[in-house]
Amino acid sequence: MMKISLCMIVRDEEADLPACLESVKGVVDEICVVDTGSTDRTVAIAEEFGARVEHFTWCDDFSAARNVSLAMAQGDWILVLDADETLEQADVRQSLIDFATRHPQLGGQVTIVDRQEQGDLRSRVTRFLPTSKKPNYRGRFHEQPHFGDSLAPAQHTGVELVHHGYTKESIANKDKVARNRHFLSAMIEVDPEDSYLHYQLGRTYLVGEDFDAALDSFTSALDNVPLDAPYLPLLVELTGHCLRKLDRSLEALDLLQQVAPAFADRPDTCYLEALLAFDVGKLELAESRFQRCLTLEEPDGVGGSSATLARTWGPAYHLAVLREVLEMPEEARAWYERALEFKPDHSESREGLARLACSA
Repeated sequence: MMKISLCMIVRDEEADLPACLESVKGVVDEICVVDTGSTDRTVAIAEEFGARVEHFTWCDDFSAARNVSLAMAQGDWILVLDADETLEQADVRQSLIDFATRHPQLGGQVTIVDRQEQGDLRSRVTRFLPTSKKPNYRGRFHEQPHFGDSLAPAQHTGVELVHHGYTKESIANKDKVARNRHFLSAMIEVDPEDSYLHYQLGRTYLVGEDFDAALDSFTSALDNVPLDAPYLPLLVELTGHCLRKLDRSLEALDLLQQVAPAFADRPDTCYLEALLAFDVGKLELAESRFQRCLTLEEPDGVGGSSATLARTWGPAYHLAVLREVLEMPEEARAWYERALEFKPDHSESREGLARLACSA
């Protein structure tokens, strides 16, 4: 029978760890935890769930800690989770076993669902690894799994997990923005032309809503980004979002239109282009792009995380607003209702319907 080892690194995770470990019951056969210096009940909680715990002196290197956890694993396959993640699907173990049977030489991707106020963000990462390939992590920050010297090739397992770590409450409690900024700034001092590091630093500033600093980092990333970089679409989109937050929508639209044809099937790019066109009064372009968003599918992890709203209630709501601006109330009402079909609790669409009812 195939044995699955859960491998984790943790520090001061007493608030999140119980839910994580509860969610893997019946999925994994052993729990391997590396603690990097907790001062709360993290270690005790892990041991209460039957985990083997080793201690690691933190050295600002996530891969080094990850690799200690991998070395602890005695199973045939390794599942990697963070303490602020939970498995919420049924039959996860069977899905992983089926994947391992079909793809014994590959890594397995999972879909990470970030629950945010404006809707889910979805991305794919490699988190399921065969021990036979001697997996190891590389990169001090935003570490990546490798087989030997090569990035682990991977396909999707069909498994989803929910990430709770970037809620406003979690960010405030753990000061993740400051932590990540510290690591990335130090790494950029060593390698100032690494576009990926600048990209990740920009994302860190964006989480903290420092749009000027985020834009500076994203601009530095764009200066050196390889054209085949898998994060390029999201880098361009995030740069555009920063410019929009800084009331520079026309500049953002010019940037986006340089690359939009290359990402024509990515709903997030299409949606941002539509928003920017709406901002600057290019209503025909906005109309066509919002309509196209509703025809696009989730991009299967290509290009970075993708927002569900970009292909559902977001464009439907804005098509309703557009119709309202053009004094077409019946069509506006139909689009508000369409948005509510996607997201029944969308307050802006409900407000739109109420506004139309008052003006009737």
